[in-house]
Amino acid sequence: MKISFRKLIPVAAALGFAFAASSAQAFTLQDGSGGVYATNATSLDWNSTGSGVAKGIPSAQQLTVGKQFDFLYQANLSGVNGDTTGNFRANLDSNANGAAQDASAFEFTIVAKLSEYVKTSGTSGTTLNASFGLNDTPGANKVAIYYDTKANAFTST
Repeated sequence: MKISFRKLIPVAAALGFAFAASSAQAFTLQDGSGGVYATNATSLDWNSTGSGVAKGIPSAQQLTVGKQFDFLYQANLSGVNGDTTGNFRANLDSNANGAAQDASAFEFTIVAKLSEYVKTSGTSGTTLNASFGLNDTPGANKVAIYYDTKANAFTST
């Protein structure tokens, strides 16, 4: 995905407020040039066909307490809860199938790296059960949201 830093600044600023705010506080979603896509927005709806992978755990049998691993996640924006503009509704590429819907299409993509560890692990009959915790070391977890006018993200690849 080709993007420019200039495009990320307003998006990051707008979305930073969204993550810092409680669900009762509204924010404005803008494109890379300051054009408004949504006002009075309260949350972002990420596509349920996003993808994730646990990196560092070769098999379920190695879910020993304390084992650390990274969870990598990616999804595209499929909607906003708020007052969206006609341009947003008409041109948001929410498919992430690698092909833009039209020449005016744009996309938002969220990517995350979560550093996790196995909190508990055990078996119940033949079923392995585990719970996971999030590493709270500063800088261990990262989330980024990108705005792109190419609309060429392809989640499955």
